[in-house]
Amino acid sequence: MSAKGPDVFALRDAVVGDYRKFATSFTTIYADDIVEKRDRKAFGSYRTKDLILAAYQRLERGAT
Repeated sequence: MSAKGPDVFALRDAVVGDYRKFATSFTTIYADDIVEKRDRKAFGSYRTKDLILAAYQRLERGAT
């Protein structure tokens, strides 16, 4: 019995895309170098692997 669930990666991409539109909708930046720097700092470091590793680092082993 195999049930196909939703594509979580497509969902993640949609959520990040929507947030990007929302976060950048408040101002208009005309200088290309500033836009590139903003995009690198705000959206360039978004990597799922890093998020998963960060979550696991917070877990501690306890008594079973």
